[in-house]
Amino acid sequence: MEWVKDLDWGNVPAFAGALSLFLAFSIFVRDRSNADRAQVDLIGTWAKIEHYPKTPDENARVRLFIKNSSQLPMEIVQLAFDVHGRWLIPSGPDSQRSTPGVNPRRHFLDDLGSSAPDETWSNSFQVNVADTMPQEDASLNFLESARCSIMWLLLIDNAGRRWEIQPGKGGRAKRVRWYSRLREYQPRWFKPVWLRYSLHRK
Repeated sequence: MEWVKDLDWGNVPAFAGALSLFLAFSIFVRDRSNADRAQVDLIGTWAKIEHYPKTPDENARVRLFIKNSSQLPMEIVQLAFDVHGRWLIPSGPDSQRSTPGVNPRRHFLDDLGSSAPDETWSNSFQVNVADTMPQEDASLNFLESARCSIMWLLLIDNAGRRWEIQPGKGGRAKRVRWYSRLREYQPRWFKPVWLRYSLHRK
């Protein structure tokens, strides 16, 4: 163990100090992110089927809810939800088993305005599920013929920060920053600095 004696132990306090500083900075950033996200995590959204269609040509009626349980107002930029039928296939491995429809219809609600603290927004919509039929001889499940899933909620908090909530995936709200990768579904609520500059030059 002669190599241990040859180490320059005089630098160890410097390394320990740098590590402590890095850990303190990491804790500060984490606590700051949690504090910024705390109010956004109090935004809830859900859906329920008010009317189940009896035939493929009949519309389902879906009611959507957005609950702001925070102490600050939020601007609701976009709500996206999928609606598909629940089908019974008369033969094959999926016979007599409720099967989700194919290609669920995705719907977008844009610019829903500001949501005040302790306010619940609600509205109902009629949606047809015929184009989600998996095959021609399938029939709607008479017990649960439609299902609705909230895909994401885009909002801006009181400080102008942009957030994305995906209830189906679980987890906490995700901050959308200027360097975040643009998604194909995001509306014109966000543009990177270089894109805004190029549009200004044009």
